[in-house]
Amino acid sequence: MTKILLLNDIHLGISRNSTTHGHLIRQANTQAQSTLEALIPHFNSLNFDLVVHLGDALRDTYDFETDAKNMISALNLINQITAPAIHLLGNHELNAFTKEQITTLYSSQEISPEFLGSKKINDIDISWLDLNIDQKKITVPQKTLSFLKNESPTILFSHFSLIPIDPKGSFYFENEPEGMYYANGQDILDQLSEKTTVCINAHVHLLTHTVINNRHFISCPAFSENIAAQEYPQNNPGVYSILEVTQTNFCLTSYSGDFCFAKLEGTLR
Repeated sequence: MTKILLLNDIHLGISRNSTTHGHLIRQANTQAQSTLEALIPHFNSLNFDLVVHLGDALRDTYDFETDAKNMISALNLINQITAPAIHLLGNHELNAFTKEQITTLYSSQEISPEFLGSKKINDIDISWLDLNIDQKKITVPQKTLSFLKNESPTILFSHFSLIPIDPKGSFYFENEPEGMYYANGQDILDQLSEKTTVCINAHVHLLTHTVINNRHFISCPAFSENIAAQEYPQNNPGVYSILEVTQTNFCLTSYSGDFCFAKLEGTLR
């Protein structure tokens, strides 16, 4: 069995009022660093084969020095987990930095800036996707589409969803559903191998699961998404997910601290 730690939407930074619900603080950004740091010994006791950081390590402030400091803090903590790691780009990284600047920040932490790639881990083929942001339109580059033509991953990781997601009840996207998925998501789907069974994304902050033609599309809940924000705005739940994969099955469980609150299971093609 292959065991993968999924970290996403850590949003290390400074807590501030929501842009969609201005009177509320929904993300416990200020507490993200101490919460993640406290989890490192627990993560290291679980003997993961791989860590996949799905993006949005920081909550950008548009101040380069502050954002660089927060980005490095998050990367440094992920580096303390005793398993190889893959780092995807999120929209908050690209709001704060150019890809060239991110490459420099990664290199300072001895992280390979491989924004697009594939890997075999215990006979399980995985791939992960790059992204572009152009005037708030989120796409994967043409290079990524060409890359996928020659890949046959069982599991595909991305920051945004490949498919539209029902936005009803979403704290962030109820009135902006197009912000949840790639504008050229269908182009991505058209390139996917029949072997690709599980597509996992971050960004939307809530857990979603959709099955289309026996292919599972899963959004992971966010590390710093405080669902008790109205009453306890400084509570960081420390949410992470664990993906366990065999040759025939997968199981994704999501935790707050030590305790599981969601579990999804399925079969591989």
